[in-house]
Amino acid sequence: IIDHTRMLTELKERLVKEDYKPIIEQSITYKIPNSDITIAGKPDCIIEKEKVIIIHDCKTGKERASDQVQVMLYLYLLSNGKLYGKESKGVVIYKDKRIEIPNLPKKFEDNFNFFVNILSSPKPPTKNPGADCKFCSITKNDCPERVD
Repeated sequence: IIDHTRMLTELKERLVKEDYKPIIEQSITYKIPNSDITIAGKPDCIIEKEKVIIIHDCKTGKERASDQVQVMLYLYLLSNGKLYGKESKGVVIYKDKRIEIPNLPKKFEDNFNFFVNILSSPKPPTKNPGADCKFCSITKNDCPERVD
């Protein structure tokens, strides 16, 4: 946790020196239309640069594709919420590199809606037991398909 706090503090200090007003760890929410579902997240840092919203997310671990997807999700939520109509981009910051996300992939919204529909369906999603079961807190009694 302390490494992340340090990265975020250093980012904030650098942005302030560059005359930005970073918004740090502000929750964002988006209510899915025609449903009771709300998606929420907390990007590490948001700034506005030349009328472009930039989301920064600091990562202290290994590079993972899911880190980029997380930032894309923030971009999507903001573009459909309070920043509707504004241009936005994202940056995933690791200790030794930065990955720029200049815009959302064309299929992002389609994929987002696909998974929201699965999660909001009255029918439970198909189970996919495997190695990830070790990270799940659901017991074998409640999930007979669980792989230990």
